[in-house]
Amino acid sequence: MDIQTENEILRALKKLTVEEEEFCQPGGEYLYGSLTNAYLAQKLADADKGDEYNAWLLVLETTDGFDEVLYDVTQKVEQILYLMRCRDAYYEVPA
Repeated sequence: MDIQTENEILRALKKLTVEEEEFCQPGGEYLYGSLTNAYLAQKLADADKGDEYNAWLLVLETTDGFDEVLYDVTQKVEQILYLMRCRDAYYEVPA
């Protein structure tokens, strides 16, 4: 994604209506539900076992407030995906 597109999406993100945020909420909750600490540790360590994986897993499981932050992040991801879909639909020209 180029910087102009990123800036357009970030500007649009600030202008989401309450209705649009509510529309995105189920998708964000689905994303949140699909991310387990073990999955995140595997991705962050780029391995499914070993010391680095164990360290990531322990941090993810013991960091206060991590779940709330992760929930907020997945909601934001879903909002950005929504805006990207809207942008793509706007630029599609019927043949």
